[in-house]
Amino acid sequence: MMEKKQIRAMMRLREDSFMESGVAEDESRRIISALESHPVFSNARCVLAYMSIRGEVDTWDFLERWSETKDMIIPRVAGDSLELCRYDKERLV
Repeated sequence: MMEKKQIRAMMRLREDSFMESGVAEDESRRIISALESHPVFSNARCVLAYMSIRGEVDTWDFLERWSETKDMIIPRVAGDSLELCRYDKERLV
């Protein structure tokens, strides 16, 4: 049986390969496009999203693009809790 460390290393290699293949980027674009064309999103004035990290649907361009016309809200860790904050690229710290 494989050790936890070995399994994690193997999964990291698979993730790296997946990320480098361009499939993840294509899937992110497809998902964001579907979201943007949905009537609920189109009619929304306020949208809760997240700041993506590696391996997640890429939301960076999405947040940037829509923050001009919608209130884009993102969660922020504050100690032991989460706060909801308006996305502002100038204040991402």
